[in-house]
Amino acid sequence: LMLPAMVEMGLLRREDSKYFLVLLEDDDEDVREDAWKYVKIPIDAGVLKPEEVAQRKKYFFKLLGATGTGWDALKDLVERGIITSEDSKFFLKLLKSDNGDVRLYAWEHVKDLINIGILKPEEVAERKKYLFELFKSDSINTSFYVWIRVKCLIDAGVLKPEELNEVKKYFFELLESDNKAVKLKAWRYVKDIIDAGVLKPEEVAQRKKHLFDLLKASESELVYDGLWISCGLAKRGVITSEDSKFFLKLLKSDNERVRLYTWSRVKCFIDAGVLKPEEVGEVKKYFFELLESDNEGVRLSAWRYVKDLVDAGVLKLKELGGVKKYLFDVLEADHDLHGALWDLAERRGLYGALWDLIKRGVITKEDSKFFLKLLEYPKDDIRLKAWLYVKILIDKGILSLEE
Repeated sequence: LMLPAMVEMGLLRREDSKYFLVLLEDDDEDVREDAWKYVKIPIDAGVLKPEEVAQRKKYFFKLLGATGTGWDALKDLVERGIITSEDSKFFLKLLKSDNGDVRLYAWEHVKDLINIGILKPEEVAERKKYLFELFKSDSINTSFYVWIRVKCLIDAGVLKPEELNEVKKYFFELLESDNKAVKLKAWRYVKDIIDAGVLKPEEVAQRKKHLFDLLKASESELVYDGLWISCGLAKRGVITSEDSKFFLKLLKSDNERVRLYTWSRVKCFIDAGVLKPEEVGEVKKYFFELLESDNEGVRLSAWRYVKDLVDAGVLKLKELGGVKKYLFDVLEADHDLHGALWDLAERRGLYGALWDLIKRGVITKEDSKFFLKLLEYPKDDIRLKAWLYVKILIDKGILSLEE
């Protein structure tokens, strides 16, 4: 952290080079890793010469070969001519290392090594049997990480999707795992593997009951992630209108969080053809219950999803007039999230929930008394928020300048 400032103030000089060179060879791997990570700073400042750093790169290779650490420095070292294509033999050796972590890290960086001209796709492809051993690893973490990199390896020309037919059964085992955390992680990445052309949507669809098991769980966090995954899979034809009953049931869940998360994905499911607006409309009373929830966090979040449900044809604007008082209650609440409703979010080209309702005519001049009340509110943070946006409320005709 101090080095850039020292360079800027002219405190580093060529005669200081010996201190940096010693750090590059340090026996402590953490010290050596940091030294190589930041060596670009003294090089660029003229304190170190690239050639004297290059003379010591065996100590950098020791990091990669012993623990797999140090990869963050690779691009900087290549750009400064310290590591070149002449070092390819070392990196090719890492691809078949007996140390599983070291080998995994090397394969993770294959695309980078190819892009910066250190390795050639064909020489990497000749060693891919060592990659396939990682797919079959007893270590779940190793198996996950190598599957995550599949698309990069295909894009780099090292693998072809059909070559993975012999190992994809190992990924199916992860999708069907009895361990919820393992299963969730596998389902989280399945869309990327479909996009890489390795898995066919119909193959994944045959196993989607294991994803639905996660959505039936009592842990709302699992359900939240599971619904996000389901939305992505709906766009890829894995989840279809045949699954509509399952999601309609979740829209009526007794667990408010589960119900809320499901309603948040309704527009996605409608856009993908899994649900129809009319069948969702038949159960919208369960969403209105969320808009009136005693749990302020649930109620606030539900109002943030109103825009999507109106756009999806599930809600009608005239239906919201009778329940907007519950939105006003949230704006008065001493809640960490209440500011989100005020958020204009104009930098993203969007409207926050409050402004969208004003734009659509749900909140009108007739509601001015509520906003005037906020301008006099006893709690400073709520009063401040109202005054911050008073100009916009005037511009939109909700308040008059005189009042």
